[in-house]
Amino acid sequence: MPELGGVTDTKFAGGSSWSSAYIYTTASGRRLFVKTALGRDPAAMFEGEAEGLRAMHGGWGRCWAAARHP
Repeated sequence: MPELGGVTDTKFAGGSSWSSAYIYTTASGRRLFVKTALGRDPAAMFEGEAEGLRAMHGGWGRCWAAARHP
C-alpha cells in the first residue's frame, strides 16, 4: 500500500441512523471513503452490508447497472 500521509481534510458525505460516511483527503492527495458504525454492533452492520452487496453483484444489481449505465 502506498504511503498516504496524514489526513489533511475531512468532509461529511452522508449518513443514516446507524452509520456516517466521510471523505478523507490525505497529505499524498489521495481521497478515502470512510464509513463508521454508530452505537450498534459494527461487525454485524458491515457483514449485513457485505451480504447485500454480494446479492446485488450476483443478481438484480447487474440489471440495475446495465439500465443506469448503458
